[in-house]
Amino acid sequence: MRFELNDGNLRILDGKSSKLLDTIPVDSRYQKVFKTEQIGHFLLIVIKNEEEEYEGVVYDLNLRRVLLKNLSKQIHVHMCNFESVSPQNLFLVFDAGKGFVRTKYVFDLSKSKFHVFDDMRIELQWIAPRTFIFYATPKEGETDLPIRKDDTILEEKRIWRNGTIHRTKTTRYTYQD
Repeated sequence: MRFELNDGNLRILDGKSSKLLDTIPVDSRYQKVFKTEQIGHFLLIVIKNEEEEYEGVVYDLNLRRVLLKNLSKQIHVHMCNFESVSPQNLFLVFDAGKGFVRTKYVFDLSKSKFHVFDDMRIELQWIAPRTFIFYATPKEGETDLPIRKDDTILEEKRIWRNGTIHRTKTTRYTYQD
């Protein structure tokens, strides 16, 4: 793929033939494509202007249409990565943050809704089309175990199923930098 950004139009072109695949209208103050990431037929395009303002667009190459626009209202797109797509393409996962402090944004394509997970340190693990496993630090009063232990932090395995979080009794300590 190739991208051109001129006069408020983001053009998506085939990289080999230069055939125009689509044109997406964007705010004319953006002049440069900052980065692109693709997982399957989903494409994250981040654009920027000279004032270091960023905007994101998610495009479906199969349907040839924009799925998400104005992504910066939800996510810090300048440090956003396209992490994964759920089985059966039901959810898109974006990751933003620095170091161990990460925020995951799970976008439900059928409901056009974000689920936000703060302080998630590793990638979530899809185990079914609408279900993933993740680890989270219990809040004060949720456990009798010490939450911090020297250079480690307590994490509890949790299961997210279609918008509902289920706690488990599985815990672990992980190194905290």
